[in-house]
Amino acid sequence: MAEPDAVAAAGTKRLPSWGWCLTLIGFPASVFVAFGFARVLKWQKSIALAVICLASIAGFAALMIHLQENQGKDDPVDLTMMFANDAGVLMIMAWCYLIYRLGNKASYWTPSLLRSWRRAKWLAIALICLVFVSITGVLALKLAVEHMRHRLDLH
Repeated sequence: MAEPDAVAAAGTKRLPSWGWCLTLIGFPASVFVAFGFARVLKWQKSIALAVICLASIAGFAALMIHLQENQGKDDPVDLTMMFANDAGVLMIMAWCYLIYRLGNKASYWTPSLLRSWRRAKWLAIALICLVFVSITGVLALKLAVEHMRHRLDLH
């Protein structure tokens, strides 16, 4: 972690609390813009990351709408929808990890925020475990349904 004097010499500044509260409106993309205001990132990189983040979220929303409209009628377990939901959770977690790493690299986080990030890390680990459990559970359910269909077709 860089020393606070080095951070101040680099031109990083703290944003007021109300500024960070406003970033919750467009989270996670707005955090990259806030990093631009705080001079944690250069403006070009800040805007580029915000646009990429918004595009990935919009793409995910479009994919979910497409999957919802074309949902399989005869398939009781829709694996594609389940995998898409899990991918959305992992995508948001990846953006949050990038926000953490950028702020940590610039020594922007206070000790209390670092403790909060550590708590969030354990929550993220639990969510990743739930994602993998849900994937394996859905796959097991899908195999069981296919097995039952196969047995019913034989008799």
